Amino acid sequence: MNNKKAVELKNISKIYGKRHAVDNLSFYVEEGDILGLIGPNGAGKSTTIKITLKLINKNSGTVKIEDYDLDTSYKKAIKHISFTSESPSFYEYLNGYENLRLVANLHKTISNDTIFDLLKSVGLIESYKKKVKTYSTGMKQRLGLARAMLSNPKIILLDEPTNGLDPRGMNDIYNLIKKLNRENKTTFIISSHLLHDIEKICNKVVLIDNGKTIFNGDMQSVLNKNINLFNIYTSNNSEAAELIKELDGVICISNNIDSITMKINSNDIINIDSLKKLLLKNSIQVTDVEKIKPSLETLFFLMTKED
Repeated sequence: MNNKKAVELKNISKIYGKRHAVDNLSFYVEEGDILGLIGPNGAGKSTTIKITLKLINKNSGTVKIEDYDLDTSYKKAIKHISFTSESPSFYEYLNGYENLRLVANLHKTISNDTIFDLLKSVGLIESYKKKVKTYSTGMKQRLGLARAMLSNPKIILLDEPTNGLDPRGMNDIYNLIKKLNRENKTTFIISSHLLHDIEKICNKVVLIDNGKTIFNGDMQSVLNKNINLFNIYTSNNSEAAELIKELDGVICISNNIDSITMKINSNDIINIDSLKKLLLKNSIQVTDVEKIKPSLETLFFLMTKED
């Protein structure tokens, strides 16, 4: 089933001096998707978010929100999308309700009932009379989500929504996102460094590096990739990784604390025993080798390898 495109970026470029922060970037998210936007630091995620919200101007390309061109039909486009940052700011001396009411006053149709419904949906109905300066980080994140939802947008863009939260707080935010997506059909674009969590909550993923789209597809297509991945545990991972890099048909994806993750090309016959002998020849003991399933993290390391 082909769903309507909620947001589409096409051939977007943003240049600062001689540096391409975003370089001919293209991707789209369909209505009802939860899309994870990932990439290394400096990949262009923040710039992409700002361009999508027209907080900065692009050098070229087009952005469409619900089929409206952001340049030529700004008001019609921007009303469908909302945003909350990794550290949402509020009037600390006001309570939760008062902060939302201030924003609601900018709109003609947002009633107190709507505000209280939102406070209930984000789990703050018991705390709405408390001053925001007494709120925990997680409560402020949830209030930020409520504020983003005030205008009943079709799309919400989140930048590091679980920044500074403990595992319980992170789980609360993710459950809330899934609830809003399920009940309201809200489309989410989530920029985050937490790949394990993105893998759990998102059904689509876009990986960008050096301002370019490196991967754009379904999360299941990542997890179902037919690639040979192994973790190898040795007595000296640093030296072992350097030796593995010299082997044809083997890609050293990451050097972990206790193991090395490597990809063996399916069209190359690589014998694990031969690899063990090579390492042993160099006085490196191999304690274990295990085949592992693909994950978003392995895709990230494989596709953003440093030169």
